[in-house]
Amino acid sequence: AVPFSNPTALPITLVNFSGNPYENVIVLNWKTENEKDFSHFEITRSGDAKEFGSIGSVVGGNINGIYNFTDNNPNFEATNYYRLKMVDKAGASELSKIVTVNFDKSEKFLSVQNPANNGEFMAITNVENPKFYMVNSLGATIKIGVNSISANKYAIHIKSPVAGIYLLNLEVEGKLLSRKVLVP
Repeated sequence: AVPFSNPTALPITLVNFSGNPYENVIVLNWKTENEKDFSHFEITRSGDAKEFGSIGSVVGGNINGIYNFTDNNPNFEATNYYRLKMVDKAGASELSKIVTVNFDKSEKFLSVQNPANNGEFMAITNVENPKFYMVNSLGATIKIGVNSISANKYAIHIKSPVAGIYLLNLEVEGKLLSRKVLVP
């Protein structure tokens, strides 16, 4: 007798799936077992837990079954819902459970785009009316121009850029947020 088998079951077991916010990104982590003839994971995100759109994919086949994906453009103001679409080599797919990730609005962050391009780079922060200042490797304050692009996003221009590593600083409630910026 042929044992009963489910023809739609994928050749993979999702052991766990979680997401955590870090500064201005969300890192998704998951672990699998029993991967066989497995192709890839499609990472999908939603703002309402109903309509999901793809934000990237990760190839399967990790020996240890441990995977991660960084969402560089999460929604800071609302809940981020994530789901993995697991696809085998034959094209069959299965959806994971939904993982919910929120940002703690009280936790202040600062993130910068690296490297700078002609002395210009983007900074993202949830600090209201941020007062940025920048220092060079000797600790001397250098002149910068700051333009607000949108809520939380700023274009920063170093007035006389010289190649090196700089620190963009932002004081928040007596605490200093610092990020290194590379000027090639």
